[in-house]
Amino acid sequence: MTDAARDGPEGLGRVSALTGAIPATRWAGEAVPAQIASLRAAVAAFASGAGAPVALVDDIRLAVSEALSNTVVHAYRNTGGRVEVRASVDAAAGVIAIGVRDYGIGCNPRTDSPGIGMGVPLMTALARTVDVAAPTDGGTDVCLTFALPAT
Repeated sequence: MTDAARDGPEGLGRVSALTGAIPATRWAGEAVPAQIASLRAAVAAFASGAGAPVALVDDIRLAVSEALSNTVVHAYRNTGGRVEVRASVDAAAGVIAIGVRDYGIGCNPRTDSPGIGMGVPLMTALARTVDVAAPTDGGTDVCLTFALPAT
């Protein structure tokens, strides 16, 4: 995993556009099982630092884990490839936004999937919104938003 960066490359603006307040923080790595835990932990630390309560951090951790696992299993079919994770918070709007972007084969059904097909429904149950997009340069971009409790 690389160090966090601000105002990252193309594709990171979707999160900033959703929240509009704080530049996105970005982490990048390989879509391999060994890096999922590190990326998931970085996002959980970001959410905690943004003031999310423990239960919300747990929901974010689980939803992001599902999105990251999908990059390993579906985007790259366990062969590895680049994954970018971005996060931003708009405290005034009460929103944390997390994005997971891969450059794999896109969002295609997989008849031989080792999963049980619960990843997207689980993300939908945990997040306020889930947006799955197919960028013009390939891959999949999943953007999740979570409501921060009012202070």
